[in-house]
Amino acid sequence: MRFAEMTAPTFATCPGKRPWVVAPIAACEQHSRHLPVYTDSILVGAVADAVEQALPDRVLLLPVLWLGASEHHLPFGGTLTASLATYEQMLVELLTPLLRDGYRRIIEVSISHAWPNRLARSLAESAISASGGVPVPAPVRIACGN
Repeated sequence: MRFAEMTAPTFATCPGKRPWVVAPIAACEQHSRHLPVYTDSILVGAVADAVEQALPDRVLLLPVLWLGASEHHLPFGGTLTASLATYEQMLVELLTPLLRDGYRRIIEVSISHAWPNRLARSLAESAISASGGVPVPAPVRIACGN
C-alpha cells in the first residue's frame, strides 16, 4: 500500500489493519561531479518501492523523505539540509501520527544515515506515549549502501 495514493477512509480498512510502515529516509546532497544531488532519494525510493511491490498487503510505504541532516556536504555545494536537531524532530513528528493510529512496526530504508541513538530514544518515547504506555519495538533498518 502506498500512503501517498490512499484516501483517508482507506486507512480504517487497511488489510491486516496494522502493516509494517516502510519509511524511506534519504537526503538531497552533492555526490561528486557525476551523480545528481537526488541520488540518495532515487536509490532509497527504488529499494522501498521493491519492498512494497513484493509485499503490497503487508507494508504501508511512506513517500521518500528527501531532506536530511547534511551540513557536512555544504562546502561542496548542491546540498539542501536541516540541522540535526530539526531533522530528528521532523522524523519523530512525521512518524508519531502513525504510532497514534496504532502502527507499531517501522522499517527505515536509508543509504548511510543511521538513526542516531537519541533519535531512536525520542521515537521510542513518542511511541510509548502514543500507545498509552505500551512499549513499541525499535525501528528495523535496511541500509542501501555504505
